[in-house]
Amino acid sequence: MESEPDKQLPSPEEYARLKRAAEELREKPAVRGMGADRRQDQGSMQAWLRYSGLGVQFVAVLGLPIAGGFWLDRWLGTLPAFLVSGAVLGMAAAMAGVIRAVSRMEGQDERRASRKP
Repeated sequence: MESEPDKQLPSPEEYARLKRAAEELREKPAVRGMGADRRQDQGSMQAWLRYSGLGVQFVAVLGLPIAGGFWLDRWLGTLPAFLVSGAVLGMAAAMAGVIRAVSRMEGQDERRASRKP
Protein backbone atom coordinates (compact mmCIF):
# COMPACT_ATOMS: atom_id res chain seq x y z
CA MET A 1 0.00 0.00 0.00
CA GLU A 2 1.15 3.47 -0.79
CA SER A 3 1.29 5.96 2.00
CA GLU A 4 -0.77 9.15 1.81
CA PRO A 5 1.16 12.29 0.99
CA ASP A 6 1.77 14.61 3.88
CA LYS A 7 -1.25 16.83 4.40
CA GLN A 8 -0.55 20.48 4.90
CA LEU A 9 -2.62 22.34 7.42
CA PRO A 10 -3.93 25.75 6.35
CA SER A 11 -2.34 28.85 7.72
CA PRO A 12 -4.29 30.78 10.39
CA GLU A 13 -5.36 33.38 7.79
CA GLU A 14 -6.49 30.68 5.37
CA TYR A 15 -8.32 28.87 8.19
CA ALA A 16 -10.18 32.09 9.15
CA ARG A 17 -11.14 32.70 5.50
CA LEU A 18 -12.44 29.14 5.12
CA LYS A 19 -14.36 29.41 8.39
CA ARG A 20 -16.08 32.65 7.20
CA ALA A 21 -16.96 31.02 3.87
CA ALA A 22 -18.46 28.01 5.65
CA GLU A 23 -20.57 30.28 7.87
CA GLU A 24 -21.85 32.16 4.81
CA LEU A 25 -22.82 28.88 3.17
CA ARG A 26 -24.71 27.76 6.27
CA GLU A 27 -26.77 30.97 6.22
CA LYS A 28 -27.97 30.34 2.65
CA PRO A 29 -31.03 28.14 2.08
CA ALA A 30 -30.20 24.49 1.64
CA VAL A 31 -32.64 23.89 -1.23
CA ARG A 32 -31.61 25.36 -4.54
CA GLY A 33 -34.04 26.25 -7.29
CA MET A 34 -36.63 27.73 -4.94
CA GLY A 35 -37.85 31.28 -4.93
CA ALA A 36 -37.25 33.63 -7.86
CA ASP A 37 -35.37 31.05 -9.95
CA ARG A 38 -38.21 28.57 -9.67
CA ARG A 39 -40.83 31.21 -10.51
CA GLN A 40 -38.81 32.20 -13.55
CA ASP A 41 -38.56 28.54 -14.65
CA GLN A 42 -42.31 28.12 -14.22
CA GLY A 43 -42.96 31.29 -16.23
CA SER A 44 -40.80 30.11 -19.11
CA MET A 45 -42.49 26.69 -19.03
CA GLN A 46 -45.92 28.32 -19.11
CA ALA A 47 -44.87 30.47 -22.07
CA TRP A 48 -43.53 27.40 -23.88
CA LEU A 49 -46.78 25.54 -23.29
CA ARG A 50 -48.86 28.50 -24.45
CA TYR A 51 -46.96 28.89 -27.70
CA SER A 52 -46.71 25.18 -28.45
CA GLY A 53 -50.46 24.90 -27.88
CA LEU A 54 -50.93 27.78 -30.27
CA GLY A 55 -48.89 25.92 -32.90
CA VAL A 56 -50.94 22.75 -32.50
CA GLN A 57 -54.14 24.78 -32.75
CA PHE A 58 -52.87 26.47 -35.92
CA VAL A 59 -52.06 23.15 -37.60
CA ALA A 60 -55.38 21.59 -36.59
CA VAL A 61 -57.48 24.55 -37.71
CA LEU A 62 -55.59 24.68 -41.00
CA GLY A 63 -55.52 20.93 -41.60
CA LEU A 64 -59.12 19.99 -40.86
CA PRO A 65 -60.76 22.12 -43.60
CA ILE A 66 -58.12 20.98 -46.10
CA ALA A 67 -58.73 17.33 -45.24
CA GLY A 68 -62.50 17.87 -45.39
CA GLY A 69 -62.21 19.60 -48.75
CA PHE A 70 -60.06 16.79 -50.12
CA TRP A 71 -62.57 14.19 -48.89
CA LEU A 72 -65.49 16.12 -50.46
CA ASP A 73 -63.61 16.45 -53.76
CA ARG A 74 -62.92 12.72 -53.88
CA TRP A 75 -66.52 11.90 -52.98
CA LEU A 76 -68.05 14.35 -55.49
CA GLY A 77 -65.32 14.03 -58.13
CA THR A 78 -64.63 17.77 -58.17
CA LEU A 79 -60.93 17.68 -57.28
CA PRO A 80 -59.39 20.87 -56.45
CA ALA A 81 -62.58 22.91 -55.84
CA PHE A 82 -63.32 21.99 -52.22
CA LEU A 83 -59.63 21.40 -51.47
CA VAL A 84 -58.76 24.99 -52.44
CA SER A 85 -61.80 26.44 -50.66
CA GLY A 86 -60.93 24.37 -47.57
CA ALA A 87 -57.35 25.68 -47.68
CA VAL A 88 -58.52 29.29 -47.93
CA LEU A 89 -61.06 28.78 -45.14
CA GLY A 90 -58.46 27.02 -42.99
CA MET A 91 -55.86 29.78 -43.48
CA ALA A 92 -58.38 32.48 -42.59
CA ALA A 93 -59.58 30.62 -39.50
CA ALA A 94 -56.04 29.77 -38.38
CA MET A 95 -54.84 33.37 -38.72
CA ALA A 96 -57.92 34.67 -36.89
CA GLY A 97 -57.25 32.19 -34.10
CA VAL A 98 -53.60 33.20 -33.83
CA ILE A 99 -54.44 36.90 -33.76
CA ARG A 100 -57.10 36.35 -31.10
CA ALA A 101 -54.80 34.19 -28.96
CA VAL A 102 -51.84 36.56 -29.21
CA SER A 103 -53.96 39.58 -28.28
CA ARG A 104 -55.33 37.61 -25.31
CA MET A 105 -51.78 36.68 -24.23
CA GLU A 106 -50.62 40.29 -24.53
CA GLY A 107 -53.53 41.40 -22.37
CA GLN A 108 -52.59 38.83 -19.73
CA ASP A 109 -48.95 39.96 -19.82
CA GLU A 110 -49.99 43.61 -19.41
CA ARG A 111 -52.20 42.72 -16.42
CA ARG A 112 -49.33 40.77 -14.82
CA ALA A 113 -46.95 43.67 -15.37
CA SER A 114 -49.37 46.16 -13.79
CA ARG A 115 -49.69 43.95 -10.66
CA LYS A 116 -45.94 43.82 -9.99
CA PRO A 117 -44.76 46.35 -7.39
